[in-house]
Amino acid sequence: MLRRAASRPGTILRKTCEQCLTYAQTSVKTDGTPSPPERSDLPNADSTSHALAARVRARLCALAGQATPITYQALARDLSLSPPNTIHQLTVALELLIEEDAARSHPLIAALVISKARGGLPAPGFFDCAARVGRFAGDDAGPEAAAFHEEEYTKAAAFWAGKTS
Repeated sequence: MLRRAASRPGTILRKTCEQCLTYAQTSVKTDGTPSPPERSDLPNADSTSHALAARVRARLCALAGQATPITYQALARDLSLSPPNTIHQLTVALELLIEEDAARSHPLIAALVISKARGGLPAPGFFDCAARVGRFAGDDAGPEAAAFHEEEYTKAAAFWAGKTS
């Protein structure tokens, strides 16, 4: 059963993230290096979510070189997302990107997106998913969250700048 806390925008679809982490951990190439999942193989995400994730990645790659974060709302507007649930649509796509990036050992491009209400930090769901894929340990509102985000943001901005996707 998928769980989503309505009171915490950006909270991860827990089953999706856990299944993708399991898939990413068990999928390896013959030389022992991780084999990234194909978009169509990620569980519990429909083709619309995958198509949006590709658009989100392309937009964030274009923004990465500017070294300026974008809010969830501004990104939804840039992508011309239609109601209802525009932020939910966006967070599902960002969750897919976190899973893909973690499976490939890339910096999390989702770190480029922040919440206007959290003083420059992403929504709690970013930290929840980052924890599930083994990238973050700590309280999403504590000092470790700010330090993790700053480091991940810096790595992501440098890594993704100039890439097309």
